Amino acid sequence: MPAELVRDSRANTRIIATVSLPIEVTFALFMLSKPERTHDRAGAEHIARLREEHPDLVERVRGFWPQSDYFEWGELLLLTNEAEALLEDDIERLTGRLMEVAQRPIDVPELPTEPPEVRTYIAARLDLLRAEPARRERLAALIRDVWEAVIRPHWEGADRADAEQSAARIARQLESGSELTRIVPANHLGLREGNRALLNAAIRNGRVYIVPMSVTTSGQCVFGTADALLISFGPEAGTRVKRRREQAEGAASKFKVLSDPTRVALLSRVLQNPTSITDLAVYFDLSQPTVSVHMKMLREAGLLESTRSGAVTLYSASPEHVREFVRQAGEAICDDDLIGC
Repeated sequence: MPAELVRDSRANTRIIATVSLPIEVTFALFMLSKPERTHDRAGAEHIARLREEHPDLVERVRGFWPQSDYFEWGELLLLTNEAEALLEDDIERLTGRLMEVAQRPIDVPELPTEPPEVRTYIAARLDLLRAEPARRERLAALIRDVWEAVIRPHWEGADRADAEQSAARIARQLESGSELTRIVPANHLGLREGNRALLNAAIRNGRVYIVPMSVTTSGQCVFGTADALLISFGPEAGTRVKRRREQAEGAASKFKVLSDPTRVALLSRVLQNPTSITDLAVYFDLSQPTVSVHMKMLREAGLLESTRSGAVTLYSASPEHVREFVRQAGEAICDDDLIGC
């Protein structure tokens, strides 16, 4: 999500931590614009609830711009910059200031955080706003309605207070000399290798804005120019790394069970017929202790069933159960929570 970052009166401050209503508005529009399949699990549930409660609003957001595969609202961030409104906290004043500057020609700067085509998309949107008063009125109404339905419950409740406390805590950490890379969630887009040069340039020559958000839980975004960068995130953004690691460990443990060819052969055999450890040892020319070790691992993974036949224990497995086991391992790797940004 791109933007020329908003000017700030604290000219000597290189890193500024603050809450921001315009950023909340922009991120809310972004969440409503994205297809459900591209949200992480928490985000998908949140958007599904909004679609159920405000289906007309979601459709208005998604149908507002002719260009339909650019989901970010970077033009609002540029308008915020022109209006010098990053710290505006009244929705009516914010909307008025944004619509006022939307009537002016705005040069779209280089956007190093974005693909080249995004600059073209944003320029086209700003041209439409400048040329069409009715579209400006519709946008103003849309912002107000998104505020009322999506943002206001967070902004006027405990979530905003939490975001403000987070911003104050970050400011204190910065004042005490803490490195920014130790303050921002470790998995944040702004800390990725491709953005490190932008981050360093903004710290040296421009400004970095750190914006804790209230409207999202695990969402995050980064946008900026060559010498300014805005990094925003929800309160649970830092937990995604932990969640990914837990999912990866779960997937790895499942694959580990099936990583040994002897163990897979034993499983394949009991899928065909209930078989005892003694018979498995004879069939595969293995020692009974070796078979017992492999069967114990399969049993602990939940892949085996056992029945008693006199003094003998027979082991079997369900094809459907094994397929589900493999499917779950694959889904843990391909889950949006693991591969999403």
